[in-house]
This record gives sequence, C-alpha cells and structure tokens, in this order.
Amino acid sequence: WLLVAGAHRLAAARQLGWATIAATVFAGSDDLALLREIDENLYRHTLNPLDEAVFLAMRAEIYRRLHPETAQWKGRLGQHAGPGAVPKARPFAADVAERTGIGRRTVERALTRFARLSPAARDAIRGTEIARSGAAIDLLCDIAPAHQAPVAQAALAMPPRQPIVKRLASAKAVELELAAPAVPDPLERAWVAYTRLSVEDRHTFIDRMRERGYLHRRRTGLVD
Repeated sequence: WLLVAGAHRLAAARQLGWATIAATVFAGSDDLALLREIDENLYRHTLNPLDEAVFLAMRAEIYRRLHPETAQWKGRLGQHAGPGAVPKARPFAADVAERTGIGRRTVERALTRFARLSPAARDAIRGTEIARSGAAIDLLCDIAPAHQAPVAQAALAMPPRQPIVKRLASAKAVELELAAPAVPDPLERAWVAYTRLSVEDRHTFIDRMRERGYLHRRRTGLVD
C-alpha cells in the first residue's frame, strides 16, 4: 500500500509498538491523492513561508486541473510573473480555507510570492533563514528575477551579525551596483574621438589646446 496521508501518526504508532492502526483505503486519481497529501501538510500550519508558497502553488495547479471551470487565470504557475499575473484564487482560496483553515489573504500572498520568485531563487533559499522569513522573501521578490539568486546567496554568505533582511538589502545594493552598465573611461572616449579626426582637424584641435594653455609649444606627436 502507498501511504497518502498520516505519516506522522504512523511513525508515532510504530514508536509505541502498535501492531495495527486504523486506516482508510483511498480510491482516487493521483491528483486527488496528491491533493490530500498537500492538505495534510498545510493543515498542520508548521510550514515556513517558502514551503507554504510552494505547497499552495502545487495545490493551485492541481485544483486548476481538477476544476478548470473555476480557473480565473491563464498560463501555468511557476513562471516568473508580476503581481498582475497572479491568480485571484477566490474559489481556490475558499476550498483551501475549508480544508486547511488558511485564510484567503494568506493564500493570495503565498501565491504572489511563488509567482514572483524565480526558480533559481527558490532553490537558493530553500532550507535557509530567508525561507523562514516572510519579510525577507518579500524583499527578494522586489528584485529583478535575474538578480534574486545572486543577492540571496551573497546575503547568506555574510556573517550573521545583522538580521537577514538587512543583509539582503546590503547584498541587493552591491549586486545592482556590479550589474550596472560600466561607464566608459572619459580619457578612452576622448582618445577614440581624436583618432577619428582628419589630419587637418587634428592640427586645429592641437592649436586650440595650445591657445588655451593645455599644451606646451612643442611637438606633440599626436597628429601622425
């Protein structure tokens, strides 16, 4: 038999030395079995914010397959999207609330977090202190997808002298600064512009530099 739900109860019964335990045989599709397994994890209310978001996103995808008539969104969960692409989840949230006791706002917030975190970022923070902090996840969600994982990894590598949210903010500033387009060297730009001048224009340029006192009256070697 494949255990669908009740792993903690089964483990406790084994520790107590029970030879038998009451069980209910479940007959249903793989999606329904997975839905029950997810609901049991959600019902305990012991998941961290990241795991809660992942489980609710999985549940939303299964619910969409089982009840396509209630879907209020297009596309698939798990692809990075802005807040406008997050499902409203009203019928879905009502089902979650009935089965797990999780409120609508909590459901929508979790789905928003999942949709806005890149897959690389979710992998980078799984099992870390960022995954346990809703505020840290929300800060990470505000960063462009390409920078989320590097910022998270940099913050986690910092000494834990400050709260993770502050370390994330510092890592975000450094990452965005490093990712900014390099400003060309002004001397290099000036040299490129000079080399594009004709010989006559180079003479004119040097004469003007001398007139303004920037060059001494000696052969510069720049014209040729």
